[in-house]
Amino acid sequence: AIREGDTSWTYSELDSATQRLAQSIEPKTVIGVALPRSAEAVIAMLGTLRAGAAFVPIDPAWPLERIRYVATDAGCSTIITTDPIDVDTPLATIDELLAATTPAHRQPAETAPEDLAYILYTSGSTGDPKGVMIERHSLANYISWAAHFYGPGLTFPLFTPLTFDLTITSIIVPLASGGSIVAYPATTETADLAVLEVFAEDAVDIVKLTPSHLALLVDRDLTGSRVRQLILGGEDLTTAVAARAVEQFDRSVTIHNEYGPTEATVTAAIFEISGDEKQIRHRRSIPIGRPLPNRKIYMLDPYGNPVPAGVPGEICIGGAGLARGYLNRPELTREKFVPDPFSSDA
Repeated sequence: AIREGDTSWTYSELDSATQRLAQSIEPKTVIGVALPRSAEAVIAMLGTLRAGAAFVPIDPAWPLERIRYVATDAGCSTIITTDPIDVDTPLATIDELLAATTPAHRQPAETAPEDLAYILYTSGSTGDPKGVMIERHSLANYISWAAHFYGPGLTFPLFTPLTFDLTITSIIVPLASGGSIVAYPATTETADLAVLEVFAEDAVDIVKLTPSHLALLVDRDLTGSRVRQLILGGEDLTTAVAARAVEQFDRSVTIHNEYGPTEATVTAAIFEISGDEKQIRHRRSIPIGRPLPNRKIYMLDPYGNPVPAGVPGEICIGGAGLARGYLNRPELTREKFVPDPFSSDA
């Protein structure tokens, strides 16, 4: 199921670890996961979900004030960490939670589709970070689509920050489809260059990354690479970058351009490039594509009316997969999450 360095966990071992961890977590609570990128972080997230609670990824390298803000704003009952953190929230390690005395064979937590799965915080570049609340049905909607779309039994690398929503794909999709994860801890350089290790080791089938990551591979000959699919997201994917990647892989790779804000649970639309860059040469950037099943995308003017083809408008996303809203921000939630006038659903 997971490999990190020379250590690996089978599905049976992962099942046992997450089950024992879940016994130490109360349902309906919020658990902070302040762990380095690792197999332990995966166990912490899955164990939290299994307990019927929600997880909040916290980067241990964040400034202390940001960690305190997120822990307080999210209402974390516990933070799972390896190093001491000067916060008021109780701290626990994976080992402590696995060894805790709990009622034997506690029944699995009863969960509802509208229960929280996780809370992801925005960068906070325009003010305090905002917590985006993702419910279980929204996560299930995305994972069920992605597991089918990308295919079963694939090995994904875990090399992007846990606080980045594209990482949700690399953690849950392989385990939901009989695949596996190879975890790459953060490198010691000023910039995290783990992506270079991913392609140097060549032990995965599919990689989800940003266009900026691709730029780090510009001088590499990737002909013969095991990787056959690239999922791009998080930034504008220019035609030049996509065409260069097709050439680097000698046209043996399929590129999927995923588009979607955190508020739409990872991805709302997708565009695929298969083996031939000719289909994109006349464009400056790769399109965001068409909406996923159960999703809707509208281009609207300032008055909420659809714009004609070729006329600029604002992207509005509807359908399944939308977040509950912003944690503790009711006014902002009402402003951004509005009824869909083109659908009988909310």
